Amino acid sequence: MYYPDLPVSMAFGGLIVASNMARHQRGLDNGDQFRRRTFWQALVYGAVFHCPDSMLAFIYYPDWNLGYFVPWEKIGWPLAIVGEVVLLLLLFAGRKLAHAAVAQGRGRIWFLLGACFLVFGAVLGSVWDRYLHVGTYAEYHAGQAVLGSADPAYQMFVTVAGLYLIAPLAVLLLSNIAGARGRGEGEKV
Repeated sequence: MYYPDLPVSMAFGGLIVASNMARHQRGLDNGDQFRRRTFWQALVYGAVFHCPDSMLAFIYYPDWNLGYFVPWEKIGWPLAIVGEVVLLLLLFAGRKLAHAAVAQGRGRIWFLLGACFLVFGAVLGSVWDRYLHVGTYAEYHAGQAVLGSADPAYQMFVTVAGLYLIAPLAVLLLSNIAGARGRGEGEKV
């Protein structure tokens, strides 16, 4: 659970709601169906893709995943699992906030998503040097951690992990949008 993942989790929950918004606004499902659909999509995406993706970082690069703020030995697996639960809860918090924003008007959800990504940018900017280097806690603080761009194994890891995280989300969001556009007005589900 790298620190920039926290606001991103909220944004992912909001994006799931936003991608289902057109379907709801066209009357293809009622409020309960809208909430149920986004609940199940968030749960499956979070449990099958988002949290396992973050856990892989704990397995392969534990000190990097903690931003070199504390050594992995002081955290261990119990707190790492708590961190993954926090990611899942933030995904659902983003979903809940997005539902509240939709109830108040379409523009508010985009404001919410923009705020999540601004916080992501601020958090990432504050840990940018830590994010770019890969190594152990001791190596980072001794100035011996290498740049991730110089480590082929790390490059492969972030590429595969990124695709595992983003590709299913993109498919989910695009299928939600296409599903709302492809149905006629009289075809309620």
